[in-house]
Amino acid sequence: MTGLAHAARALLAAYEARGGKGEGATPAQLIVALEQAMAAFAALDRAHGPTGALKDEDASALGEYALACLSDLNLWVQRLGCDEERHWLDQATLEVADWVVRHGGRLRILEPLVNALASRANRLRTQEALAVLFDVIGPFIDRVDPAIRDDPDRMAPEHPWRILLFNYAIVATRTQDPERMARAYCLMEAWLPEACPEFFEEALRQSRKPVYGDEVRTLVREYHRRWTARH
Repeated sequence: MTGLAHAARALLAAYEARGGKGEGATPAQLIVALEQAMAAFAALDRAHGPTGALKDEDASALGEYALACLSDLNLWVQRLGCDEERHWLDQATLEVADWVVRHGGRLRILEPLVNALASRANRLRTQEALAVLFDVIGPFIDRVDPAIRDDPDRMAPEHPWRILLFNYAIVATRTQDPERMARAYCLMEAWLPEACPEFFEEALRQSRKPVYGDEVRTLVREYHRRWTARH
């Protein structure tokens, strides 16, 4: 968590340089709250083991609290122009989500997680690294709170569940692994059927780039035909 401590110092310095003004909880308050949550994570790991089962509500509630702090800290990053510190907050976000999943909780706040995963995906260039990221995202998707998955507004372009599934399918395509692609595309079809024509239209366009192999193009064309033929 050394990187997070560095990011905290940078945020506090920028906040003070601005005169210590702004709405909502201050960076200092949020950092203290996040540190307390992280300490609780560590204590529970010592008591129950790194994958020990907790009551679902315990892991979910503590994760929700930490992710809310990280979401607010990301807003401060934007306000204070500390974009280079976002990497450390993204890393902390992934660690919190991983802790929730390992202890059987549900992910109730998705925005910071979606942003952290997208940021990491944008930095990766090799199929091997993208495959690792794909395998990280899968358990997060499995533990998203049902209230988010079943939200009637999940088709809205800015909805985090929609963005998460879109990004999962994009990462799968970039791995060029047909098995991973089929797994992500199946989730798209199950949860976001209305978005499939749009998604596979863009996927088809991207698959024409020289970086993609024939096997990828063939698979994408099959899904594209399946969904464009319905409309």
